[in-house]
Amino acid sequence: MRNFKNKLKLVLCIAASLILAASFFASKIFNPGKRPAGTGYNVILLIIDDLRPDHLGCYGYRRNTSPHIDKLAGESCIFKNSFSDAAYTLPSTISILTSVYPDSHGVFHVYKDKLSPRIYTLPEIFGIYGYKTAWFSVLKEPHLDIKAGFGRGFQKAGNLGASLDETADILSWLEKNRGKKFFLAVDARSVHDYYDFFIKAETGKNFSLISDIRKVNEQYYLKLVEAARLGRPPFRSPELLQGNEELFDGNYREGKEKMILGLLDAAGRAEAAVIAEPLYRDFVKRVGPDHPNLLVESYDMAVRYTDEKLINPVLRKVKELKLYGKTIIIITADHGELLGEHGFYGHNHLLVDESLRVPLIIRFPCLRNPRSIKALAQGVDIMPTVLELTGLIVPSQVQGKSLVGLMCKTGSGNAREYVISEGESGKTIRSADWRLLFDYSGNCLLYNVVSDPGGYDNKCFKEEQVACRLKSALKAWEESLPSYRDQEYFFDPGVDKVAQERIRKTGYW
Repeated sequence: MRNFKNKLKLVLCIAASLILAASFFASKIFNPGKRPAGTGYNVILLIIDDLRPDHLGCYGYRRNTSPHIDKLAGESCIFKNSFSDAAYTLPSTISILTSVYPDSHGVFHVYKDKLSPRIYTLPEIFGIYGYKTAWFSVLKEPHLDIKAGFGRGFQKAGNLGASLDETADILSWLEKNRGKKFFLAVDARSVHDYYDFFIKAETGKNFSLISDIRKVNEQYYLKLVEAARLGRPPFRSPELLQGNEELFDGNYREGKEKMILGLLDAAGRAEAAVIAEPLYRDFVKRVGPDHPNLLVESYDMAVRYTDEKLINPVLRKVKELKLYGKTIIIITADHGELLGEHGFYGHNHLLVDESLRVPLIIRFPCLRNPRSIKALAQGVDIMPTVLELTGLIVPSQVQGKSLVGLMCKTGSGNAREYVISEGESGKTIRSADWRLLFDYSGNCLLYNVVSDPGGYDNKCFKEEQVACRLKSALKAWEESLPSYRDQEYFFDPGVDKVAQERIRKTGYW
């Protein structure tokens, strides 16, 4: 009996200790009973996929691509040297929403990786503190897959296609939640799909290029029809064709290839992309060198289109609802875009400034002196910055740094000495003057971003001290990161080995 009582006391002591430990841990992160009052600010986070800062007027661009962004920037802090955490959408955007580096959260591959439940997302934190939360993006886009982690913490998930036709739904949500604290996050794909935009633009010029793109779309459509008739992937089931005979009749009209893609599930779209990728890749290679200006023009038109059809109505609605004075507004991007620099078009090919530098514009109501800030920043810094501005507790997982001290010149913020980014090809560390790149084959490239922004003169062996310093910093960073990869994930059924290998090598399907 005495032994039983002693054991019972021991069990109770252990239980009490665990409860106290849990209470202590919760108080350090999110204790619902001890919530800070907060500032009461709303937050709007606008992520423009593929947006380069040097194509915005507020960053010195010669064309009038962004009048509404520029006006907001005039009331904001503009970070001139902000960089993405990865060179493509999935890992980079997850890092923005969690303040956890890609190497730590491990979400790299579409149709496969999932965000660990041990990581709190920004909308989850806002939800704990009573905020209404909403996410608008291309919901069928694999790189923004709700199941990968983008749905975590958002009470509302709405579709926003590349044409931005659903912007009205965003405005309706703002109207509905005007009397509540809210966190609204938007990922716009309109700039990312600038080739499609160029097709739709009725500019009265460049018809030869428009014709070329339509020919590629038609080739893609005919290959999909051929695969369907032969029962090849992604059309293993004849049921897809039933009731859709007109779509598969072989007579092309603009948009039929997209209508067919709408019939497929995630695995089917991955298989269809295997058919599409070489067609569009060859098109870009063929058109790029001969029409570099036309591609840049289409990119700029997409930026202007986004500025007019998304940024303008959202800002106008916030002012109309008299919320402008209590709303933090952030404009950024998940990565940049190569527009012929280094001989490439697109992103995730090279870890260089053109593919990694992003705009970061932060407007908050109490800002008295808008300014440009040259200090280094990156995507993981957004979450701790927002939480400090809203007066909420920052979770222990955060790997970024708050930029509030820099914005307010309070002296509490420390400029980064380095920014670190990742891609399928390797990793890169950048200081104010130098960029060091390592690919996974062990090759090294070091160049001075001030005197040699194109990266043509490899100083890896000529500037050994600089190279060693950056290598040591990169190694220390790698060793400091915890791993949140809780389990081994496998590709969705139906994603064949060819597509799997393509995803592993490029990040895209």
